[in-house]
Amino acid sequence: MKIVIVSGMAVGKSGVGQFLEAFKGDGRFELICRRNRKSLRNLIINKKYIQIFQEITTRLFNDLYFYFQLRTIKNQTVIIVHPQTLGYANFRFLSKNNFSYLYLLDSWYFCIRSYNYIEGNKECLKCIECTASDRSKVISKIGCRSFPTAMSRRKYLLYSQYVKETIESDNLRLLYQNDSQKQLASRYFKTNRAAVVGMPAVKDLEGSSYVSLEFGDFDFVYHGSKEAAKGVDYFLSIAALIPEKTFFVPIERSLVFDNHKSNQKKLSSLDNVTFFDCTWESGLADIVTRAGLVINPTLWSAPVEGALIKSMLMNDNVATVVSSYSFSSEIPKRAIVVLPRCERTAAEQLRNLDGDWKLDKEIKDKWISSFMLKHNVNSIFEAVWNDYHE
Repeated sequence: MKIVIVSGMAVGKSGVGQFLEAFKGDGRFELICRRNRKSLRNLIINKKYIQIFQEITTRLFNDLYFYFQLRTIKNQTVIIVHPQTLGYANFRFLSKNNFSYLYLLDSWYFCIRSYNYIEGNKECLKCIECTASDRSKVISKIGCRSFPTAMSRRKYLLYSQYVKETIESDNLRLLYQNDSQKQLASRYFKTNRAAVVGMPAVKDLEGSSYVSLEFGDFDFVYHGSKEAAKGVDYFLSIAALIPEKTFFVPIERSLVFDNHKSNQKKLSSLDNVTFFDCTWESGLADIVTRAGLVINPTLWSAPVEGALIKSMLMNDNVATVVSSYSFSSEIPKRAIVVLPRCERTAAEQLRNLDGDWKLDKEIKDKWISSFMLKHNVNSIFEAVWNDYHE
């Protein structure tokens, strides 16, 4: 049996991209996804007019090719990944014409933002048990916008309701990354056709080589992206409260504050924060390894996060933020520092501990080893195989 993995995202450096890459080269899977796109914004800024035309033409051709690729998938075993970028029509076609599964990557199924977070450090669950009409009112009242793809509120509600009905009629089965995600989704979906299969996006890092950066060691390092839900504002707020400590953010300063204009005056001129745009391979791994404490302050109900696991593989001192349903809540005590959501309280806790994080390396290493054994493509294949042959 060959399983077809279908996604509207592309293989790449993002969390979804790394997840898709895990299936490449494995003969049990066929991967059908969009291709990577160049940034039109950057091309316009640099006045690359010929390349702009080429990129737009390439996108149109690739989208058309992707559409026809999907229409050839019939009577097969399919795992759908990231439905918001796949599109409603494509999702309907695949779910109606195949033995289909939906692999949950985020909270899009009940949250139009995909990351169920409201500014102010709140893990938002307002829409999870609402009717469609009530959700429409909540979305309108809070002012939530579709992310990462532009989609009207009406279309989102229609699409997500179709997903819910298809799952609850047992025409689409659910695949969860972890137990906390299952607990959260169970508040929304009424189905028993589901399995926890892990997240095979993190490879064993032993023996990997990375670029070394000419920076000294930092007290605190942020490992995450520029989205507010990932906690960059939280991290910078703590930096403002502990000016005697050094902080590192692996994102260009302008990108952080273009994304969060409300923080421009408050946080953009912090003297104790170094902003330097780098990826894991181009220097972040080096900085993480030498950090006094790596902070992965995700503020939404995040399932398995590759950034958090990589941090724990490279550094014995890692912190996250308390959460009701995030994956970090499954990590054993004394394997990781858990910070409160209040930045002032968190800053005081970090100041008082002053490097003595009271963690147990043996507990962490044992848990990491267990995680790496469970979270791989084999667990996904086996779950689908067993379900298909019931």
